[in-house]
Amino acid sequence: MALDVVFLAILGVISGIVTGIIPGWHPNTLATLLVSLSPVLMGFFSPLAVAVCIITTAITHTFLSFIPSVYLGAPDESSTVLSVLPGHKFLLKGRGYEAVYLTVIGGVGVILFSLLFFPFLFFTLPLFYKNIKNYIALLIFSIFLMMTLSEKGKKKLLGVLIFLFSGILGIITLNFPLSGSNVLFPLFTGLFGMPTLIISFLSNFKMPQQKLESVVVSTKTSIKGIIKGLFSGLVLAILPGIGSAQAAVLVHQLTKEKDVKEFLISLGAINTVAALFSLLALYFIGKPRSGVAVAVEKILGTITFSNLLLFLAATVFATGLAAIITIKMTRAFSSFIRKFDYKKISLIIIVFLIAMVTVFNGLYGLLLLFTSTSIGMLPPLLGIKRTFGMGVLMLPIMLFYFGINFYLF
Repeated sequence: MALDVVFLAILGVISGIVTGIIPGWHPNTLATLLVSLSPVLMGFFSPLAVAVCIITTAITHTFLSFIPSVYLGAPDESSTVLSVLPGHKFLLKGRGYEAVYLTVIGGVGVILFSLLFFPFLFFTLPLFYKNIKNYIALLIFSIFLMMTLSEKGKKKLLGVLIFLFSGILGIITLNFPLSGSNVLFPLFTGLFGMPTLIISFLSNFKMPQQKLESVVVSTKTSIKGIIKGLFSGLVLAILPGIGSAQAAVLVHQLTKEKDVKEFLISLGAINTVAALFSLLALYFIGKPRSGVAVAVEKILGTITFSNLLLFLAATVFATGLAAIITIKMTRAFSSFIRKFDYKKISLIIIVFLIAMVTVFNGLYGLLLLFTSTSIGMLPPLLGIKRTFGMGVLMLPIMLFYFGINFYLF
């Protein structure tokens, strides 16, 4: 049993590298595929080993995904998208390596802090959820208000409209009879992946020479960013429909911190702790808060304490490898990315994602991809935060907890 767990843990790291460096791809998709293939996999591996594979994939993905986020899809210097993607500001100054490095600090740090505070979470997380579960709808609505207030002037109204557009799309999609377990793949690819790639393809962006010098960041900045990530993890573990982007908006609205380095560290921390805390939520409150946690629940059913300890060990294992691999791949990426045609890279990835949606979701998936892409293009073109696109989940879930259910078909 130990050998198959180790083997699939390593395979999960490899899978996380692949999903991480491909824009628009998500470990939830791989997790769904593994669930569908589980009857076959169980003939060779234990259910626990398959679950570990899913977890190490998810953790590794959270580190590697910042490479395409920073290096691919960077707009023209005059584009308003820069206000949304702080990593691109670094890229345009030749500091793309530093931007990714800072996210790695956040990811590694938050895992260490999470392990340190695990005994505290063991007692407080169930109690915290018990006291606020009747107010989930109001809390989600409060986060939506904070997202809106973070914009200026007429952009507030534009943000609300995009939130409603994406939310209505989510209501229709989640109630549509053809919706399958992979439906979030074209939905999120269209809202968040394709717009960046399309803007990149249409722009005349020229990659500046990237610096590979040592990254200097104060201990105080690192710790503040990591603690914000840890706090965000609690939000993610408790509230359904809230992603790392919304958690980041919440924390930074509360703290009003303007340090971009700290922001990147906290983004790295939030991204990684979201994967870990979704598993903790599954064990402590019996509620899966991510596609990965749902997949683990389907494969194992009940999660025991010994399972949880193994998952924590797998998380540490994946974190160590992913951090090293991310830094090395970023250095390599910084060196050779300027040798390739930026437009061609973007076009190849766009075609690849369309092909993947066609394979997994068919014609319905393509329709959903084109519709969600149309909505996803609005935030960067209007110069507002892309997080309003998360209305696709936030609005249906908020209405559900308010007692408003939709039965459209």
